Amino acid sequence: MNILLACDSFKDGLPALAVCQAIERGLQQCKGPFSTRIFPLADGGEGLSEILDFHLGLKKVSLQVQGPLHQSVSAS
Repeated sequence: MNILLACDSFKDGLPALAVCQAIERGLQQCKGPFSTRIFPLADGGEGLSEILDFHLGLKKVSLQVQGPLHQSVSAS
């Protein structure tokens, strides 16, 4: 049996990848004849960049830019 662990984050608790990993660790204690695959998800809000990094192997880049009040701010 194959089990797909496709979870979103737990708001203010765990990011999506950590939720999937926690469920996988719990399932591994069952010692059943199954395999698991982690596939974290995001609904487009917080955590989206981490999910894209997991699936696509992206690299986060930070730059100094000007904010709306012309102050220097770091953006990624």
